[in-house]
Amino acid sequence: MELTTIRQFVHVAESGSFVGGARRSHVTPPAITKAIKKLEAELETALFFRTTRRVRLTAAGEVLLARCQRILREVEAARAELDGLSGGVSGELRIAANEVLSLSLLPKAIARLVGEHPGVRPRCYEMVPGRFEPLLVEGRLDLACTIGGRGHPELRQIVLGHSPGCLVCGPTHPLFARGSICEAEIERYPSVVPEFFDLEHLPVLDQFPDSRWPRRVGATIELLQMGVQLTLDGAYLGFFPRVSIAEHLAAGRLRALDGLEQQVSFALSVVVRANETPRPACAALIEALRLEARALL
Repeated sequence: MELTTIRQFVHVAESGSFVGGARRSHVTPPAITKAIKKLEAELETALFFRTTRRVRLTAAGEVLLARCQRILREVEAARAELDGLSGGVSGELRIAANEVLSLSLLPKAIARLVGEHPGVRPRCYEMVPGRFEPLLVEGRLDLACTIGGRGHPELRQIVLGHSPGCLVCGPTHPLFARGSICEAEIERYPSVVPEFFDLEHLPVLDQFPDSRWPRRVGATIELLQMGVQLTLDGAYLGFFPRVSIAEHLAAGRLRALDGLEQQVSFALSVVVRANETPRPACAALIEALRLEARALL
């Protein structure tokens, strides 16, 4: 079995579908289907029960999955050990980030990292808190960049800095020219608020003190960019970490509204496994994130 085939088998098994496995493997569904059929022929046993939409492992597939996951962990450990011996900063780096940081801090840090260490190959995934933690614990991610964070006994949070929250509006909004807002106007003008379709909790994207100043929810959004755009268009008030809208504020496309004594601050953090020394490429990215956070904040 080739290492590429092992990875593809694990990706299909973990995602529960050939489409999901193909996406994670960066190949087409027909290509990964062909690779799995070839593997089954080589092993002379079926590895998956196939249905219209999903696949599930056979008994043989369960045994092979455990072995293959162990092999991939050993490969990663060997790569990290070799990096350490050579002092080199290289190899694949699997990164999760929430939308705020994937649009602001992370791209700048990656550009700095690969400029200094061109042998590093970043693989970036956008995820909200609650999704990346189990992947980090299982070793399927190297680190996550997030705002805030929920404590996990097997993970360690490194705070890079803090970004204040900003209540803002766009140029066509009635409050833009005045640049301020009073308590009564919080309920008068609708706001755009984050809500995730498949999560019961609201992540820390929005920490507005609704208990003190209840907002009138005009729209809920999952994508930060959509919320920012709706605010830019003047339809709603928006509350965002300053780091995510700094360019719009500087260009005058959004205006921060004064008048409320709210002191909301968003912690920009990196999350790694608690009892493990980050390998050189991971440590180098953390340092790049520190430097970029210092420049942005």
